[in-house]
Formats: sequence, structure tokens, C-alpha cells
Amino acid sequence: MYTLLPDILHSTDYMITAPGDDPALQGSRPLNLYILNPDPLNPITVTATDSAGTTAINIPPNSQVDYFTGTGRFVPTGSTVRLTSD
Repeated sequence: MYTLLPDILHSTDYMITAPGDDPALQGSRPLNLYILNPDPLNPITVTATDSAGTTAINIPPNSQVDYFTGTGRFVPTGSTVRLTSD
């Protein structure tokens, strides 16, 4: 696990190369991501794309939203997640 900090030197497009849940290897341990909006005043919309589809996740100011709450699913097995936001 690692944290990506927003900064003018970083991007607005991130790839999470996590394998997702594989019950055959590790039992039932679904992968959940936490997306943080550190801006104290402005909400953001993050577009999450994985092998199951694309979902827009709204994150209030100075808050976090977990992937399951934002998309209605955990990271699918064998899927990479792409997160983009303005």
C-alpha cells in the first residue's frame, strides 16, 4: 500500500496495479481503495475505471470515500484501477 499525494508536480491520472480479490489464493479478502480529497473547500469528482466499468465518485471537501462505497463493488479480481480527476 502507498499514498499518492496531490501536487502540481504529480498527475491527475493514476493507475493502481492491484490484483483485486482472488479467493482461491487468499480466501475472501476483497480489495478496497480509499480516495482522499485534502482540499478544505472544494469537492472533486474522481472517475474510476476497472474491468467491470467506469464510475464517477464524488468526494466532498476534506473527506475520503472508499472504492466500495463509491462504485458499489470491490476491485474486481485481476483488475487494474485507473483514477482520473481534474
